[in-house]
Amino acid sequence: MKTDKTFIIGIHGLGNKPPRRVLERWWRMSLSEGLRRHTGQRPFFDFRLVYWADYLNPQPYDPGEKDPKHPLHLAEPYRMAAGADGEGERRDEPQTLKKKVKDQIARVLLSDPFMLAFPAVTESVMKKRFKEIDLYYSSDAVGKAKATAQEDLRSILAEALTKYRRRRIVLIAHSMGSLIACDVLYGLGFEIDTLVTIGSPLGIPLIVEKIRDEQGDAAVAPDGDGKKLKAPESVAGAWVNLYDQRDELASQHKLGDVFTFNGAGVAPSDIEIVNDYRVGERVNPHKAYGYLRCREMSEILLGLVTANKSARRLRVENGLSNILFKLGRWLH
Repeated sequence: MKTDKTFIIGIHGLGNKPPRRVLERWWRMSLSEGLRRHTGQRPFFDFRLVYWADYLNPQPYDPGEKDPKHPLHLAEPYRMAAGADGEGERRDEPQTLKKKVKDQIARVLLSDPFMLAFPAVTESVMKKRFKEIDLYYSSDAVGKAKATAQEDLRSILAEALTKYRRRRIVLIAHSMGSLIACDVLYGLGFEIDTLVTIGSPLGIPLIVEKIRDEQGDAAVAPDGDGKKLKAPESVAGAWVNLYDQRDELASQHKLGDVFTFNGAGVAPSDIEIVNDYRVGERVNPHKAYGYLRCREMSEILLGLVTANKSARRLRVENGLSNILFKLGRWLH
């Protein structure tokens, strides 16, 4: 029998990461930072991060490495948002001509017309720019637990979901983590409450076709609309997709245009947010920390993590959480 106590599970995205414990702490701090800033509360919440960066990277980034040229230097650590109001103003940062050209090329190569006209070129681009995605869809064995990367990465998430299946699960999936999450949810034998995708590439036409080919009947739209995929049946409460318009992986294809309702009436709800992540002048609208602490994420989580808690308990939790948050910053 399920309880009404919420358990938040996160799964990270592309690229190498800091060590597991560090990244999990930074995700938790980002969520806590957002709750405090946007709702005035910092309640306790149960959280676990599904970590798979070590699948491709034998050594994690070292948060203590100061040399930018060192291969394990971490260029984008967790940093609290700038500004007293936390969200800050949306500012267009100066970009080099090279960066502007690269961003524009990426948008063209990942667009629907280009993919339909030149599918081989699009697939080649995906392989070069997003090696993890290419490996995920490869049938090559890589010497891990199972035969393919798909099986290995799915099993990591499926085990975490199964462990907490009697709780009200909120699954937050960033970037490529949303691909893994979507595939796992299609085959999951029980329900989760809420799926939140952030910076998700699930709408990219090449990925849509791969999902359609692999999932078959499980992804067939109930209304017979062959142009859309059916949302996974295991998502029973809500599916919210947060994206920043500047995020090249997530902004071009709204998930509501790709997925339709499942049997429970759940389909993606696309919400544009402002990802405020920056380190100095370095801005990254795809970074998980900015998504995790945005106002919209905080509003999604507040009711779920404060349900059935008295005002007195919340006051105590807020006080203790503030102490723990400051300790976490000190450990940082």
